Amino acid sequence: GAFEYKPEPTYHATFNFDNGSSLHIELYGNDAPETVKHFRKLCEDGHFDGRSANSLIDELLYFGKDVEGVKGIKGEFADNGVENKIPMKKGVLCMARGSEYDSAYGQFFVLTKNNSSLKGQYAAFGRITELDGLNKLLDSITVSDDGKVTESPKITGVSLHAAH
Repeated sequence: GAFEYKPEPTYHATFNFDNGSSLHIELYGNDAPETVKHFRKLCEDGHFDGRSANSLIDELLYFGKDVEGVKGIKGEFADNGVENKIPMKKGVLCMARGSEYDSAYGQFFVLTKNNSSLKGQYAAFGRITELDGLNKLLDSITVSDDGKVTESPKITGVSLHAAH
């Protein structure tokens, strides 16, 4: 489905994988400024380098891990008093969090299918612009019955640049 709301990208990111695939991402800093700032810092610090997807649960593909000593951020979602207009469509990135409102540390997930029931529950902050890349990645991973990814390409690097 198409986006009803068209967020303005403030940054672009590319995740490159060791199998030659890549994910091209738009980041929406006007809609989720704290989350995009936090995500950019994680990318710049190499937090995702060498990692792979770690779980696929309820059609949410998770990357990253929580970072020791990193303070959680208060994401832009309904329970934090922020109306996040980014639709919960396939390819959208959201910052993972615990039950606390300022618990977004170092994990994010990608929606592998449209899921409007998540609207307002997580800080959506970007989207994969070419879903063929996501489909190729999904085809290349193996998942156990409990949702753990047992085989997946590793991230070889992340590049970031401001949108023009």
